[in-house]
Amino acid sequence: MPLAYVPHGTYHDLADLIREERRHLTDVTAVLVREAYPVRSAGSVIACVLRCREELLRAGVRAGLADAAETMARHRLGLPGHS
Repeated sequence: MPLAYVPHGTYHDLADLIREERRHLTDVTAVLVREAYPVRSAGSVIACVLRCREELLRAGVRAGLADAAETMARHRLGLPGHS
């Protein structure tokens, strides 16, 4: 669940959502590493996802961060979009 859907939750609820978003980003990174193999190394894919995440955070993106980072990384890595 993206962070944007928390109306007035408790700190505990928000912390759970942040953890879930991080888990989702980890899963996304693992999928991209598998899809890019053997053309790109795991390290280069991970670095790309982290750069995308940082750029999105600096731009103020919070809700749907993992999905946005995945889309951005797929574009930069030249991978097809997922369905």
